Amino acid sequence: MTNLELTIKALNEGILPSFNSTEIAALLETCDPREARKMKRKFRKLWRRERKNSLINASTAEEVKVIDVMFSLPVQRRNLVRKKLLG
Repeated sequence: MTNLELTIKALNEGILPSFNSTEIAALLETCDPREARKMKRKFRKLWRRERKNSLINASTAEEVKVIDVMFSLPVQRRNLVRKKLLG
């Protein structure tokens, strides 16, 4: 999948087409505050949904701990949402 396809999918989901924290901050500054808030909320909704699905599919308590740690890091959340958009 090309970067253009990922960008289009991200925009279709209503989130920013960037997965780098500095780029995200710069893009959010250029947006209307209401739109920026909507995009942030949609992104959180996507990663919460992904976290919930991961926890449902976890078979052991050890996997649950790994998932909790994984979703506690912002970089990991961005990467997981990116993977979801790619898949």
